Amino acid sequence: MNFAYLLLFAATLPLLFVASWSDLRNMTIPNRVNMGLFLIFVILGIFMFPLPEYGWRLLQAVIMLFIGIFLTSAGLIGGGDSKLLAASAPFVATGHITEVFLLMAFLSLAAVVAHRGLGLIPMFRKHVADWVSWNTKGNFPFGVPIAATLSLYLLVLAGFG
Repeated sequence: MNFAYLLLFAATLPLLFVASWSDLRNMTIPNRVNMGLFLIFVILGIFMFPLPEYGWRLLQAVIMLFIGIFLTSAGLIGGGDSKLLAASAPFVATGHITEVFLLMAFLSLAAVVAHRGLGLIPMFRKHVADWVSWNTKGNFPFGVPIAATLSLYLLVLAGFG
């Protein structure tokens, strides 16, 4: 058991849950969630990683923020999603980026299928009828698979890393 990654998992889980819930309910991810995630890494990461790796991981956040700004301005993803990606980026080791993107692709597909499928069940939809994500044509709350990807990644590292 890797307790450092378990600590990161436990510290980020509530914020990632809020990001997912808010994205489903309102199609927005609060900036305070993204700032909180980034601050968790800034505060805990300095104790967990050698200084050069810590710096590279912070640089990953900056790179993802610029990529996210481009994707958002092109209308491909929402602004909250791009900020959540940037805030999540420093948690991912450079050597794991390919695996994390594959995991995110799988979880994105699963989330779309689950969201659309649950939306077809009247009894379920009745309980969350106020969710904006049901009524936005062509948009999907991608904060859900982004948050799930980071949570699962940190949990795997906690158990096997």
